[in-house]
Amino acid sequence: MALFGKKKQSSQGDAVKPDELTDQTPADEETIDEAHDDSGRTVETTLSLHPDAEIPEEDEYYLRFLNGEAPPLKPGQVALSGISAQRDENGLMLVTAFIRNGAEKTIRLKQSTVLLMSNDNQVIAKKKVDLSGVGDIPPRSARPWNFYFAPKEQLQQELPKDGWKIGFHVEKPKREHHLDLADSWKSALSGQQVDKLKDMIRDMKPPRPGEVNFMGMRAVQSENGDLHVTLLIRNGGNNELKLDNVPLQVEDAHEEVIARGGFKLDDFAVQPFSSRPWTFVFPHRLLKKEEIDLSKWRAYPIKKKQNEDNA
Repeated sequence: MALFGKKKQSSQGDAVKPDELTDQTPADEETIDEAHDDSGRTVETTLSLHPDAEIPEEDEYYLRFLNGEAPPLKPGQVALSGISAQRDENGLMLVTAFIRNGAEKTIRLKQSTVLLMSNDNQVIAKKKVDLSGVGDIPPRSARPWNFYFAPKEQLQQELPKDGWKIGFHVEKPKREHHLDLADSWKSALSGQQVDKLKDMIRDMKPPRPGEVNFMGMRAVQSENGDLHVTLLIRNGGNNELKLDNVPLQVEDAHEEVIARGGFKLDDFAVQPFSSRPWTFVFPHRLLKKEEIDLSKWRAYPIKKKQNEDNA
């Protein structure tokens, strides 16, 4: 059986799309890391035939042409680009596609799940494939390969007339919300205290995706009358949260404002999907009441125009 071949073309596949498809497949981790390049640069691939492949010269020219027409790759990206698809009289679906390596290193693929989809992202077929037989794919190259889908692996029995696409499906690991400690806290806390913080964050309901909120942890008044408020700054987004100014307001058990002030922070950031504890100190002179009840309290950010004082 041929490793690949030029088949009767039914519809042209295109590049991997987001949602259920990914542009990456499990290869060498150090190679995959390059795919995080967001510079807008692209790479071109040259045709790479399997060492055991024997094809007519005409077919090789045809494959070189199709590879040249394939969508651009990001540096380090590994993707599939469809060539042809057809279904035989027994219901077996054969899809020929380029496995394209946009990395600067040779890669060897492992087992991966391959999805065949319509252009409106409806799954046509799905299969876990052992790709070790593909061999070593050189840097910046594209290797044609055949993918076979048995009838039991097909969710739809017909190929869509308006086109299709093929790609790797990689389950993204669920990111757990975790503790992010500043260096000053790491040196000040014992291992047991750090473990307690980790347990607390693990047991709490994490913020919604993209949500940022402040949660009260501790409020005490020191001997000199200063108010120390420790908050947990929670970042539910997938980007680093940088804070340079935090205007805060604190209310006591009687729901009366007892402190208000703006805090300037230097080089302060909360990592994605994490919570960072931080203590804000209101000097005694900024307190709104002499007698405060901290049996119940809350602290929250306020708009800058409300921030009349500077802590």
